[in-house]
Amino acid sequence: MKLFRGGLGSGKTLGGSREFLFRILSNHQYLVDRGIRPGALYLAGAPTYDLVEAGAWNHITSWLDEWAAVNGFALDAKRHITKPRRIQLITGDILKFVSLDRSQMFAGANAAGVWYDECELAPDPMAGWVALSNRLRDNRFPDDRLFGLATTTPRGHRGVSAYFADQVAKADPDFGMVTARSADNPGISASYIRQVSQTMGTREALQQLEGELVSEEGAVYGHEFSLSDSILHGHTWTGPRKNRVYRVAIDWGSHYHALIIEHSDYITGTDTRCPFGGTDLVVAEIVMDGCQDAEFLQAVCQRLDKMGINRDDDTFECYCDFNPVDAVRVAQQVRFFGARVFARRIPSTQAKEQGIRTVRWRLQGHDGVRRLRFSASLRATTSTRGIIRSMSNYSRKELKVDGMSVTLGVNQDSPYSHGPDALRAYMWPVYAHLRASELDADVPSRKAA
Repeated sequence: MKLFRGGLGSGKTLGGSREFLFRILSNHQYLVDRGIRPGALYLAGAPTYDLVEAGAWNHITSWLDEWAAVNGFALDAKRHITKPRRIQLITGDILKFVSLDRSQMFAGANAAGVWYDECELAPDPMAGWVALSNRLRDNRFPDDRLFGLATTTPRGHRGVSAYFADQVAKADPDFGMVTARSADNPGISASYIRQVSQTMGTREALQQLEGELVSEEGAVYGHEFSLSDSILHGHTWTGPRKNRVYRVAIDWGSHYHALIIEHSDYITGTDTRCPFGGTDLVVAEIVMDGCQDAEFLQAVCQRLDKMGINRDDDTFECYCDFNPVDAVRVAQQVRFFGARVFARRIPSTQAKEQGIRTVRWRLQGHDGVRRLRFSASLRATTSTRGIIRSMSNYSRKELKVDGMSVTLGVNQDSPYSHGPDALRAYMWPVYAHLRASELDADVPSRKAA
């Protein structure tokens, strides 16, 4: 599985077409060398037929035309331009070009390779990727010859781009990724890059020209949270440490999220004391869906016990969302956290925003200090709404008024809201008073009990 993630004009589709054709011809030779009947099916897809024709179809047919001109004979035996477009090679291989908005057109296909071009332009990029990669089941080939390619410019920290980034971070040997800037393509002039960049904001240029994963539009923590600087790289859990306090932050609902946090008086990774409340390092998370409160709490307790964190010790505390109240009452049972459970009701929208501002300050203060960081091991979470991805995608609702975008409150319906809400349930009652002014209402004067 390979991804080429790049800026506009960086050569993504060109590179994808060359890799696609190279692997098709390599697979043909593999079958011939073993006396196996040649001819396999390959799928090249994009979110719409317009993108299919402008991208994959155009690049592959151009290459085949060049082949014929250079070699004096055609590699393709027939081209079908009716939808779905197909190319039959003289090797017996079939290249089918499909739109992912009509995935039923390749249902049941047994493919040896797939390519998804401009995948992030789809409403649901991962659905298309899964639909294509599920077709990789030509049993004449070993697993390491079945291949999936994706080429795209990213659209926020989501979709196929985020999925590949997560798999690569987990060191999954079946996944690889290439990144490129628009300026890396020698066929694009510097003047073109300058002209295009002048029409873009900083965030848009990072995404569209640099090919970087950036926070979603309207991301609540888009400025303070960094996919690089907010991560404690190289950190692995080796057990509880002396002079540390361990806390659990919980958000309830049909989508449960718990964060296990190591609190220290020192700046994370150093021996320097940190003023204004010390630092927090998120070392683990538990993500569950569609379970009961007690079932979720039991899973949290099992993780804490496995990590060697003593739930009966005075250095352990649990903070959770005040609602629903029944869930808090279950958590307050002695069998879970020894009744050391803290939950403060949010009395107003202003208080909720104060909680968000408190988390922002912990992520990165005006002094540049990051008082809240995340273990690099969290990149390996199996959940699609893990805390690292959620921090990038935790966003506000937007409404169009007279053609202008108006930002509203936080989108609580998003699957990415639960991890950040768990952080707020912990940090607002514990740290808000350290940064409050007379202008801030509903600020806890001390740690909530």
